[in-house]
Amino acid sequence: MTFEFHGGIMTYEHLRAEYTRSQQLRDSQIANITQNIMLHTSLFEQGMSSAAGILIQLSALFDISGYGTFGPDSMASLVNRDTVREIEQAFPRTNMAEVDQELQALAESKPTCLLNHFPIYQDDRALGPDPASDSH
Repeated sequence: MTFEFHGGIMTYEHLRAEYTRSQQLRDSQIANITQNIMLHTSLFEQGMSSAAGILIQLSALFDISGYGTFGPDSMASLVNRDTVREIEQAFPRTNMAEVDQELQALAESKPTCLLNHFPIYQDDRALGPDPASDSH
C-alpha cells in the first residue's frame, strides 16, 4: 500500500477514535482530511479543493521542492516566505535524507504508485535538511 493511502487510513482511524465522541470533528471534516492526505500527491488542473486540501498539498510541495517549487518565489502569492520560516522554526525538518531514501525505494519498488505520477518529485528530487523557505 502506498504511503498516501496508509497515512489516510491511519488518520481516519485516529480521528474517528479521538474526535467523534467529543464532536470536535464532524464526519465530513474527518472525510475531508483523510481524502486530502490520500490525494495530496495528485495535481488537479480543475475543480475545487478545501482549506485542508490546500494546506496538505502546500506542505508536501514545500517538503519536496521548497518555496520556489515552480520557479523563484512561485509560492509568494499563496504564502509569505516569512510565514514558512516561522513554521519551520516551530517544526524543524529532520531526517529528510532518510525520508528521501524511503520515497526513492518506494518509487522503484512500486512503479505504479501514486508517487510516480507526481512530476515535481520525479523531475527534481530536492529533499534535504535545508529550510524550504530558503530553497529558492
